[in-house]
Amino acid sequence: MAVQASRIAAERDAAEQARADLESVVDFQAGMLSATDPQAMGRRLMNDLRRRVEEAERTRTQAEEEVASSLASFEALTSGVSATDLALGLVDEDILGRAVSELEERFAEKPLIDARLRLTIGDAYRKLGRYERAEPQLKAALATRESVLGPDHPDTLSSMNALAVLYWSQGRYAEAEPLYLETLEREKRVLGADHPETLRYMNNLAALYVGQGRHAEAEPLLLETLATRKRVLGADDPDTLSSMNNLAGLYRSQGRYAEAEPLYLETLATRKRLLGGEHPQTLRSMSNLASLYASQGRYAEAEPLLLETLAARVRVLGDKHPQTAGTLYNLSCLEALRGDRPRAMDWLEQAVDAGLAVADHMARDPDLKSLHGPEFDALVERARENARKQQGK
Repeated sequence: MAVQASRIAAERDAAEQARADLESVVDFQAGMLSATDPQAMGRRLMNDLRRRVEEAERTRTQAEEEVASSLASFEALTSGVSATDLALGLVDEDILGRAVSELEERFAEKPLIDARLRLTIGDAYRKLGRYERAEPQLKAALATRESVLGPDHPDTLSSMNALAVLYWSQGRYAEAEPLYLETLEREKRVLGADHPETLRYMNNLAALYVGQGRHAEAEPLLLETLATRKRVLGADDPDTLSSMNNLAGLYRSQGRYAEAEPLYLETLATRKRLLGGEHPQTLRSMSNLASLYASQGRYAEAEPLLLETLAARVRVLGDKHPQTAGTLYNLSCLEALRGDRPRAMDWLEQAVDAGLAVADHMARDPDLKSLHGPEFDALVERARENARKQQGK
């Protein structure tokens, strides 16, 4: 009996160790997927290609002038190539796409591991602007977690929020709102009103209301979230800065510019100090401050901020990313408000070329009213087609 008990204990310990080892592997894989950086990959690809061209030329000739001439030709030929976009294609096809295929083979009998990795892959696709690839992964992760863990489990709520964020990113507000509301209600009940996740979901719901112009519903949520985050997390916490930014956005949309400006300035300064000048959050703050200035007719202050944001986003995200398209759109609005219709239309066309997909917002935006006409209508229709492609329709 003692021998049998010892064997059973050893088998149990081995099973536990195998489970722990698998969890470690999953943690590692999820971390690798979420840390994918197309900007850095693109830079390494171009640097490596340049090095190989130089090595080939030095093998062919010892003349420095010929080597320099060949490298100059290489630079000229590749100057219009977005290294980030090149890397995005590789990430999509060779990393995330392969990961999805392997999930179906390796983790069919381990649904929670499958769901965890699908959430990571879906979130990575969303951050890369590949919305049509993100949606099926996020939906599958949510369905699995609801079925296995139940609707109130924190992991289920995290998946529900991730899907809502995807819809919000696409301007699909009617689909995002019920998910945000359900997530927030369940999170408050399960974890409490001061929990960081509860506050994150409250902030997301408020941001959704701001985007729809539902200011009276958004303001109390934003004020509560900001005050609680400052108390619980501190003034420099990224989530606190997100709340501050969203409250400033609400004030700006209501014309309360004097209340919005100090919040935007504080958020931008803190993000630059903590994250650096090219971090996506810093660029978002810079773009928001520019929009505030444009709303007040302070165009000379707005334009350099938008141009700096555009240049950084092209470097960091590529010229076909939704945030790049958003900056081009903001430049179009700026020129339209200035009364320069040709430049405004040029920026707007570039935005649509970059994948801008908010057709209904374009058509209703009062900043673009002076651009209305057949040419503008054609761009709206192209933006609508972009939206259909992004949703896989």
